[in-house]
Amino acid sequence: YYPTITGSLVGGRTAKVVVPNADQRPVAGNFTHADNMTIVAMVSPGSEFRKSDSIVAYVNGEVRGKAKAILNPDINSDTYFFNIGGEADQSIVFMVERDGAPVAQSSTVIRYSSNTVMGTLAKPMELQFVKQANVFTVNPNPFNQSTTIRLDVTGLPNANSSAIQVTVLDVLGRKVSNLSLQKLSPTTYTATWNGKSSSGAVSSNGVYFIQAIVAGVPHVFKVLKAACLNPVIHYGMKVGQLQLNDPADFILVRDLIRFEVLQTWIDGILVAENGNSLIEAKKASAINQFDCQPKNPEDFEVVHSGAATIPVIEALDGQLITNRLDVAPNIENGKLVTDVENDILKITVVNRYREAPVATAFIKNFGLKHGAIASSVAHDSHNIVAV
Repeated sequence: YYPTITGSLVGGRTAKVVVPNADQRPVAGNFTHADNMTIVAMVSPGSEFRKSDSIVAYVNGEVRGKAKAILNPDINSDTYFFNIGGEADQSIVFMVERDGAPVAQSSTVIRYSSNTVMGTLAKPMELQFVKQANVFTVNPNPFNQSTTIRLDVTGLPNANSSAIQVTVLDVLGRKVSNLSLQKLSPTTYTATWNGKSSSGAVSSNGVYFIQAIVAGVPHVFKVLKAACLNPVIHYGMKVGQLQLNDPADFILVRDLIRFEVLQTWIDGILVAENGNSLIEAKKASAINQFDCQPKNPEDFEVVHSGAATIPVIEALDGQLITNRLDVAPNIENGKLVTDVENDILKITVVNRYREAPVATAFIKNFGLKHGAIASSVAHDSHNIVAV
């Protein structure tokens, strides 16, 4: 719901607008401000917009409003509703966001005015947008220890060093570190992030945002802090950094959150796309070696030695190590047998390379209730293991 707006769908009478889209509601933190301003807006004709695009309102680099298009029958055009919190007389800058990244910014700046309404349903104010300036280059990206941000503010108004703030944010928008600028030319600056927070703590691997606020207008670039470069650098391998003259081995992902792989390139050749391999299939000869005879049930029998307890392997979920348990045996006709009720099962190893006696023991925490399971994938010898 939004405040009363002058003008309505019934000829100029005052109406209360009901907005069914959650993206039209005030953004988090808006109610921390004493006052607010309502803006009813439309986009200038000719702008390249997608239905999924959002328009975000920034005040001093802070998100104060966000909206998606709602069809306005009065003018038969999409309309955007903003409720922008604030107190001071500050500039409002609008940005178009697509898939979480800014693609355009408003060419005009509106002054914030407390408790006022700008635009009506019959005559929304018109927003004009220009394509977002490509002010960022980040190298390397992904990175491990540090990355350098190059900021080109050519053509951006009022873009001097005192009007530029560069900040590292995490995926939740929380500030990680402020970066210091070094001036290379009248319109070019650099900053280096060492992968640490302002307190000096090493930041965990993952996605971060480099945000540069230039004269009140935010510009955002995604970076990925990864751990994959250490072995590349240590062993001098020409992979993983996409530097000049390196093999073009890389993947193209839809975004840096879900890592849905769209394409895979090896040595500059597209080898997979949208989950389908483009590598020519070739028939390979069988390389597995099985040279053992069929086994009979009696080959897996274990005669009870008379001991009060038997050793049992305790498997630990997700671990390579195991524990030893000593438990009372389950005996039938003088033979040790599985105890399904207590999850103590028989496990056996069969030599697959030559004929040899089987090795049989007992294991706990496997969870099998009936039947059996076997595999020849068992590092490093790859014999047959059955439970």
